[in-house]
Amino acid sequence: MGRVSAEPLPEQPTQVLPPLAAQVSRFAPENLVAAAVTVVVAGGLAVLANAGPGQLVLGVAIVQGIVIVAWVFGTDMPGRIGALIIATLTAVASDAVMTAWPHSQLGPLIGVLGLALPAMFIHQLTRGVARSRVVESLSAVAVVVVATVALSALIQLRHETDARVTSTAIAAAGAALAAGLVTDAVLPALRFEPEVPRGLGGVIVSLVVGGIVGFVRLHGTVEFSTGRAILLGAALGVIVGLLGVGSSYVTHTLRTSSTGARVFRPVLEAVLPLAVVAPIAYVLCLAIQA
Repeated sequence: MGRVSAEPLPEQPTQVLPPLAAQVSRFAPENLVAAAVTVVVAGGLAVLANAGPGQLVLGVAIVQGIVIVAWVFGTDMPGRIGALIIATLTAVASDAVMTAWPHSQLGPLIGVLGLALPAMFIHQLTRGVARSRVVESLSAVAVVVVATVALSALIQLRHETDARVTSTAIAAAGAALAAGLVTDAVLPALRFEPEVPRGLGGVIVSLVVGGIVGFVRLHGTVEFSTGRAILLGAALGVIVGLLGVGSSYVTHTLRTSSTGARVFRPVLEAVLPLAVVAPIAYVLCLAIQA
C-alpha cells in the first residue's frame, strides 16, 4: 500500500482588497461640471419660457440639439451619421406639431414617434457592410429620439398653462438636479455604488430643493395653493433626482470610451434628465393645479 505524501501544499498568494472607504472617491469634480451645465440649460429655458412661446420653442430646439450631439458623440455609438439625421428630423417634427396643433395636447407626438420607428430600422439596413453592433445602435438611436421628443412637451405645457407655471417647472427640475449633483460630489457616504458618485443624499436634497422652488414661485397663485406648489416642486425634484442617478450610471459605463466621448459625459448628466422629465412635468402640472 503506497504511502501518502505529507508535504504541505504551496501557499496561494492572497489578494488584499482595499477598504471600502478607499474605493469611494471623496470628491467628484465631474458632478460640479454637470451641475454648472444644468444651471445654464435650465436657467436659459426658464427665462425663455417667461419671455414668450416663440422664445421657448427656440430654447427647446437648442437643448434638443445639445442632447443629440452629446448622446451621439458621447456614447461612441455605431451608426452616428444616421442617428444625427433621424434625431434632428424628429426634433424638428416634434416642435412643429406642438406649434401647429396646440389644442391636441401631446397626441401628435405619438405620430412623430411612430414615423421614427421605421426610420430607425431603415437606418440599420442602409449601413451596408459596416453594419455591426446593430442592437446597440438601434437602442441608442431610440433613446435619443425619445429624449428629443420628450422635450417638446414643454411647448405644450406653456400653451396649456402660462409662463409662470412652465418656468417654475423648469426651474424646479433644474435646481433640484443641480443640488443633487453638488451634494453627491461632496457627500460620498450615502452613495448607492462606490464607483458611481451618486447616492441617496442627492435624491433627498433634490426633493427638498424642488419643493422650495415650487413654494417660492407658485404659492398664493390662483391655480396652486401652498400645499400644491410644494407638492409639484417636490415631485419634480425627486423624479429628476432619480433620473439623474440613472443618467450617471449610463455615463459611468462610458469611462473606457475615447477622450472625445468623455468630454460629453457631464453634458449628458445634465441634459438627459431634464429632457426625460419634461412630459412628466406636463402631466404633474395639469394634475396638481386647482
